[in-house]
Amino acid sequence: MEKKKYLKELKKCLKGFSGDEKNDIVNHYSELIDDAIENGYPEGKIEFVLGDPSSVAEKIKNDVTGENKRKISIKKQRLINWFFYFSIITIPLTLGLGAGALAIVISILAVILTFFITGYALAFSFVAILLYSIILGIQTQSILIFTISISASLLVLAIGLLMVYISKIIIKYCFRVKRIKVKYEIKFSTLSGILGILILVISIFMGSLNENNWNKLATSIKTNKNLYEQYEKHEVTYDNISIIDYKSSSKNLKITESDEVTSLKVIYYSSKSDNVNFIVDNNTLIMEQKYDYNFKLVDASWIVYLIENDFSHEMIEIIVPSNFNKIDCFIKSSSGNIEATNLNVGNFQVKYSSGNVEIENCDINKSVIDSKSGNLLVGNSTILSLDIVSHSGNTSLHENTIDEISIKMVSGNINIKYCDINFLTTDTTSGNTNINSCKFNKVTSSTNSGNMDM
Repeated sequence: MEKKKYLKELKKCLKGFSGDEKNDIVNHYSELIDDAIENGYPEGKIEFVLGDPSSVAEKIKNDVTGENKRKISIKKQRLINWFFYFSIITIPLTLGLGAGALAIVISILAVILTFFITGYALAFSFVAILLYSIILGIQTQSILIFTISISASLLVLAIGLLMVYISKIIIKYCFRVKRIKVKYEIKFSTLSGILGILILVISIFMGSLNENNWNKLATSIKTNKNLYEQYEKHEVTYDNISIIDYKSSSKNLKITESDEVTSLKVIYYSSKSDNVNFIVDNNTLIMEQKYDYNFKLVDASWIVYLIENDFSHEMIEIIVPSNFNKIDCFIKSSSGNIEATNLNVGNFQVKYSSGNVEIENCDINKSVIDSKSGNLLVGNSTILSLDIVSHSGNTSLHENTIDEISIKMVSGNINIKYCDINFLTTDTTSGNTNINSCKFNKVTSSTNSGNMDM
């Protein structure tokens, strides 16, 4: 292949090069061919010496690419070296900025996590608030308080679910966590929020009704016996009774002594679902109050009681004649308050699960009080032996004369003042003991935690 044709083919194969680069390469190979011809190589055999144009062009491209890569590698190495030297010089500033950025990220994550946990805590607290609302409504006998409490519990549930929903959205889309699922939180949040607001509006409306409207409502309920649980008042009398054995599931008990009666009198209220059974065995009066929990679908009795402010049906009253010898009382109650006043009794034992016990102006030989929860108050009484066992609740004694007293409590405070006590023993797990202005012969006290002030 002649020189002119060879150089022309080489120039065509130099694709990807600029015009000047092609000219430089062609000129370089033109000089090589001239030197070869001068040294005796025939012009027609140039291709055998240098190689065909396409192979030469490919070799040139590879050489140029390798050189470029080497230059780029050198530049990268220089950049890395400069970055290393710069990092060493600025390391105090870099560490400060890095620590600040890390602190900000951790703070953001902590806020989101706290938001998430608080949301679930509020959502689950809905159950506790709901139960408390029911208990509060029963204790206060106020439907207005009950409905407002229910509304508050629903709104708390709505807020909690909304917080969970927002935190899940942030975690899912800001931190790209695909496993986070958002399905039902916003639906239940909206539903509970609407119900809460609706019940709150109804509660406000009920509270705004005037007395005439309430009386009309009570009258309309009374005319429909299917909506109203009617109670009847009963009075029964018994003679020659020396022992009272009383069991109750829900009613309050008041037992007192009076000169105005000559026989033991019991005053109570009964209905179809709420009744008191009496059994006389020798000199023992056995009383048992039971409640049939077959509730109607609609029972508006509470509205009548709320309007008329009459809850006498919740009380059983026992009146003991003053001319009776010292009787024995054994009382067992699931819930309800117990009040004993002006009694002269031999053995007075009370065991109750919840409720308060008040003993006032009594003369008692021996008394045992066993309480699961509730407060105990004993005042202005004379007692030979008093044994108190309480799991939770406070015990208060004031202006008593007691020969021997033992108090064992799991939790709750003990307050004793203006008492004349021969022997006092206290054993508490937790709670404070406060004794003020009392006379003692001997005091023995022990506690796991709590303070004692005498």
